[in-house]
Amino acid sequence: MPARPGVCPCVSGRAAPRRRPAAEILRLLAAGESATRGSPRQGWSVSRQPNGGILAHSAVPEHAWPRPLGQIGKPGIVKTPPVENTGEMLPTHRTAVVRNDGRPLLRGWLHAAMAPMTIAGTFVLWNAAGPSPLKRASVAVFGACMTGLYTTSSLYHLAPWTERGRYIMSRCDVAMIQLFIAATFTPVALHALSGPWRVWSLIVAWAIALTGAVVSASPVNAPRWLATAGYIGMGWLSVIPLTRVITALPWEGTGLIVLGGILYTVGAIVYARRRPDPLPTWFGYHEIFHLFVVAASICHYLAIWRYVLPLAT
Repeated sequence: MPARPGVCPCVSGRAAPRRRPAAEILRLLAAGESATRGSPRQGWSVSRQPNGGILAHSAVPEHAWPRPLGQIGKPGIVKTPPVENTGEMLPTHRTAVVRNDGRPLLRGWLHAAMAPMTIAGTFVLWNAAGPSPLKRASVAVFGACMTGLYTTSSLYHLAPWTERGRYIMSRCDVAMIQLFIAATFTPVALHALSGPWRVWSLIVAWAIALTGAVVSASPVNAPRWLATAGYIGMGWLSVIPLTRVITALPWEGTGLIVLGGILYTVGAIVYARRRPDPLPTWFGYHEIFHLFVVAASICHYLAIWRYVLPLAT
């Protein structure tokens, strides 16, 4: 008995995906209607397969599936360049595509580029520290937290995490910020301060950092403004013993430390306000925040390398 239309002849009782000519699919695309009878109105994109065929991809709501760059954040159907009608038959079932959450395309790439550079930078500091165990210990703490910050941030923003994984990585990202701030202050306190100033500055810095890291890893969701205020407060922790730092460092070294604090502050304000947001599809407010973080960390790195480590301890 000949196979009925729509039924696969090789598997009895199982309906094969219904197919339509390419011309009909393209006409439906132009009309912005679904290519599947009875399904909700939705757009489709068309791509040519390696074997020469044409495959239609359903475009589900914007928050769940990707759109071409120019269509991100815009309502309507997915539009692709015209596809030649070869008379191929197109399947009408959905085809899975890679998910895109609509964030700027450069999100995370700046920190990803910095991650390997921080490893090289740590070796430079290690050599500059010389044979002093105390200097090498401070460099190891600073370098490990600096590399951890940029590595965690790039993995969080670039890797395709599940919802649970993204939540965990976001907590780790915030915790690393806290630890990196204290780690940046560690070489300055160890080598530019002395006596009780050195001891208590380090105790306060690391107590705040560890507390913040534990809170960040907990299920408690702090308000955005509170987290931002915490970053700024920790970033300016070195102002407390600033008079001692000024007497120990040349003005260039002090200037780099202060400039780094200013850059961190401006970046935190951009993060809190989510403004400016110049190119939401490419380079948004979060990328500007990352740019300020990179610039500030470079300032502090140079201060430690050129002016803090040469000090006798």
